[in-house]
Amino acid sequence: MLGLGRPRHVMRRISHVARVALKYGFGHAMEQLGLRRSIAEQAGIQVDSESAALAPAMRLRMALEELGGTYVKLGQALSMRSDLVPPEVVAELQKLQDEVPPFDYGEVRRIIEDEFGAAPEELFERLEETPAAAASLGQVHYGELRTGEPVAVKVQRPGIRETIETDLQVLRYLAQMAEGRAQWAARIQLVQLVDEFARGLREELGYTREGHNADRLRANLGDQPDMYVPTVYWSLTTSRVLTLERVDGVKLTDTEAVDAIGVDRSAVAERIARAVLRQILLDGFFHGDPHGGNVLLLRDGRVAFVDFGAMGWLGRELRQRLISLLDAIFDENAAAVCDELTAIGSVSLDTDLHALEREMDVLLRQIQQLEHEELAIGRSVQVLMELIFQYGIRVPSEFVRVMKTLVLTEGICLSVDPDFDFREVVSPLVRQVVGPRSLSDVLHHIVRAGRDLQRYARQMPRQLSQILAKIEGDRLKLRVELDGIHETMGRLDIIANRISYSLVVSAILVASALMCQVEATQLFGLGVSTLGLVGFLVAGIMGFWLAYSIFRSGRL
Repeated sequence: MLGLGRPRHVMRRISHVARVALKYGFGHAMEQLGLRRSIAEQAGIQVDSESAALAPAMRLRMALEELGGTYVKLGQALSMRSDLVPPEVVAELQKLQDEVPPFDYGEVRRIIEDEFGAAPEELFERLEETPAAAASLGQVHYGELRTGEPVAVKVQRPGIRETIETDLQVLRYLAQMAEGRAQWAARIQLVQLVDEFARGLREELGYTREGHNADRLRANLGDQPDMYVPTVYWSLTTSRVLTLERVDGVKLTDTEAVDAIGVDRSAVAERIARAVLRQILLDGFFHGDPHGGNVLLLRDGRVAFVDFGAMGWLGRELRQRLISLLDAIFDENAAAVCDELTAIGSVSLDTDLHALEREMDVLLRQIQQLEHEELAIGRSVQVLMELIFQYGIRVPSEFVRVMKTLVLTEGICLSVDPDFDFREVVSPLVRQVVGPRSLSDVLHHIVRAGRDLQRYARQMPRQLSQILAKIEGDRLKLRVELDGIHETMGRLDIIANRISYSLVVSAILVASALMCQVEATQLFGLGVSTLGLVGFLVAGIMGFWLAYSIFRSGRL
């Protein structure tokens, strides 16, 4: 049952989700998930007249915005999964903004006192009461330390952990219901996606982790004097409060402010591109959200990265695959591109690799003809991800984050220098990395391959022995999974229920007709013919309800 073993606050949240789904025309989808009880509780809700005529993707965005912070972040995460979500939905979800009203400064004081055992005026020389920025997880207040250093203090929104945990429970429950009833949800492993999203969101809630991210990025960029990462003040940082050095910079999209500093725009754009590419291709640890508000130009001409909640990690194997993929793209080698994509991701049984290779060849030719004003990298990534979605290739979330980071970086560079061509930076760097490998790299791959072969050789005799023992003891079981069987069984269950219901209505009608033929006989103090008329009325109501439910389902 829906409510079995689930806390009341979770059930209330599920009911709220059902209400919003009904409002934006997704009641049928919720009913398919088995939430008939929640739908029944909201029976009086009508689809919003203004949104009824809108496209489903737009209504989905509006529903997520109304549901609040966790669902907005879920939509933003899905907007990155072009390999799983249709292009029109991706485009709409990219419009989601994580903007919420700020919470009261009194709450800021209470949280700081809880975390440090002292009031803000005892810890800071000054802390502005009006927040500089507010989001769903927390808000930022500018201030100054006792020693005079300017700081930006990020304070977590009160009660946000409990709210997010409730929402994550609801999302996982809905994902489990969807996987059991819908083929598409099982195909994309929706529960695993929700678990991955939950893991990332919980990491964002830990401000100490964000502080460590800043420290690591600063260490990685330590040999690049023209790049800057603000200092973390650990004595004033906990899991709910993060105190960072406040950098005095301007947004790279502010043309007048950039001109006032007097820098070489093309040089700045190239520095940003090289810094991000180095993070991705060499370090394997990169800033995952380099948009206009997170990359600033300092007064002395250096470029600063801020906000380290959304960082990306790339393992050595995936990093090598990504480098090989970019190299194949610049070589216009469609076969090699497809090989790398299938090695990076997982291919469905229905994927037509020959057709994919043909379309990839056309795409690579188009990429070479794009002008830099057309966002060459951004357009290429968009078409590449559409092909991945079209041919059912599922790629790791890290790969998708890299693609997003490249697109955002190109946008930042073009805002600084409209004549900048990202490909002129990417191509030489990839060639340099792909160049002749050192003897130590070759030996490393040989040793790793030898270890894999040794492990498989050790496991094979034991596994073969287990299979033969099961065959000999008639214990070998063959498991067959039929695609869409749950959905089919659900429909058969509905059909069986309607047939049973119809038989009951027919039986009442027949019994009522027979009773109407009997005269002058009393039963329960009423004439039998009267009871027959009552039976006709009951059968009529039941028959009308059956017809209405069939009509409402759209399968009349």
